[in-house]
Amino acid sequence: ISETRLVKLQVRLRTMLVVVAAAAVPLMFAARTYRDFRRERDVADYLVGRGAVVRTVASSRAFGIAWPRVASVQFTQDQFHQVGGDSQLTAADFDRLARLPELEELVLHGDVLPADLVPRLASLRTLRSLVLLHCPLDDEQVRRLGALPNLRTLTLEAAGVTESALDDLRRTLPDLEIFDD
Repeated sequence: ISETRLVKLQVRLRTMLVVVAAAAVPLMFAARTYRDFRRERDVADYLVGRGAVVRTVASSRAFGIAWPRVASVQFTQDQFHQVGGDSQLTAADFDRLARLPELEELVLHGDVLPADLVPRLASLRTLRSLVLLHCPLDDEQVRRLGALPNLRTLTLEAAGVTESALDDLRRTLPDLEIFDD
């Protein structure tokens, strides 16, 4: 092979490498986006199987597709009884909830939140709204909700919490609106 042909061949190979690399970046992004969507859908399917009501929103746009993201999850004691099994949330439920990157609202109705799992709420860093209806809590558990940095709305009904605990929470999260019966 002559020197000239070798140089031309090297230029062509470099050009092909650049073209392949340029095409691979969007494909890798698409694969990652689809993988994230599948993981989130698997979590949503699991939660629905446990009796939750899951609300999605079209959020992430990639390649002209609005990928649905889980924005809200609701658990009630009646829903747990309809599907059978545990009548309360489990550590596995919280592990899955924590995998939802855009979860903004969690609604719990009835005695579905075991006391030992209240600290696990802190793993739901994206929560903006937490609704606890007829979920018995003590003052210390309510104070732990201060670990939710994005929490803006807390609704409590029949929780049995003192005003002192709510005041402590307001000091920890000054932007928090609390609706208490």
